[in-house]
Amino acid sequence: MKQLKIDLVLYLVFLIFSIVCGICSFLGKGPTNFLGGMIGGFGVVGIIGIFNSIRTMRNPKKVEEVEICKNEERAVFIREKTSSKVYSIFLMVETITVIICGFLGYRTITLVISFLLMAKLVAWFIIGTYYGKKY
Repeated sequence: MKQLKIDLVLYLVFLIFSIVCGICSFLGKGPTNFLGGMIGGFGVVGIIGIFNSIRTMRNPKKVEEVEICKNEERAVFIREKTSSKVYSIFLMVETITVIICGFLGYRTITLVISFLLMAKLVAWFIIGTYYGKKY
């Protein structure tokens, strides 16, 4: 139930952000096309998420099933393994993209992607060192 309440609050924040973007767009502050996209994207996600959270909270068996699935050892292992593999794949894709863009002469794109890649690796090393000491 705790995770569902957290999700509900997150979806409410999305909906409120969408409303704020709508007000700013209505008042003419900022780029209207961009704000229109924000209204649509965050608004739809917020509304659908709120309905799904409320529907799930009304069914106690479903809430218990969701909590068990989130805390089950096998599900946690699969989720962690999946996240690790996806992260590794995207590191490889970004590295290949940097190399290809470098050869093609797209200096700005190469610099941006390489800085993002370096930031990811630095964060990975810092978090890995932290967890290595903690556990």
